[in-house]
Amino acid sequence: SDWSFPVTFITTQHPATLPYSQGWEDVTENKQWMFDNSGVTNKWYIGGAVADATGDSALYISNDGGNTHSYNTYYTTNVWAYRDIDFGNNYGEYVISFDYKGRGENYYDYMRVFLGSPSVPSGNSMPSGTMQLGSDFNMVDSMTHYTFLLNSSYSGVHRLYLLWRNDGGGGVIP
Repeated sequence: SDWSFPVTFITTQHPATLPYSQGWEDVTENKQWMFDNSGVTNKWYIGGAVADATGDSALYISNDGGNTHSYNTYYTTNVWAYRDIDFGNNYGEYVISFDYKGRGENYYDYMRVFLGSPSVPSGNSMPSGTMQLGSDFNMVDSMTHYTFLLNSSYSGVHRLYLLWRNDGGGGVIP
């Protein structure tokens, strides 16, 4: 009606269950990923502008609506992609692995990976209640496989966060 105001809200995700594998080909699964791409030129996309090691699609940063896997090196960006995963009550060890390719700029343009409590991320800081997996991912010319072993303390629902950060001071594409 003319007398009401819009209401904005975010519904919770349906957590993925283990074993979980994401090849970026499944449109239904892709829709479960959430993005915080608000108000910036460089954004997360899922599509075929670059393929990962296992298929025709990937999750990548683009500055042209997802048509290419390139970013504008002169705009500051902090964007997030995230997905909830239900680790169940297995209390076993878990493996998280992924393939990554991206140059960026040493110390300034990078991807970071976090795992922890579900919350809405913002800025370039680690979300509360999370741990970082590895260090900064950048300066990688070809698709490289990374693996992380998680101890048995993980149970229940946790959020996998991916942060892309570039400082606006240059860099090397992709």
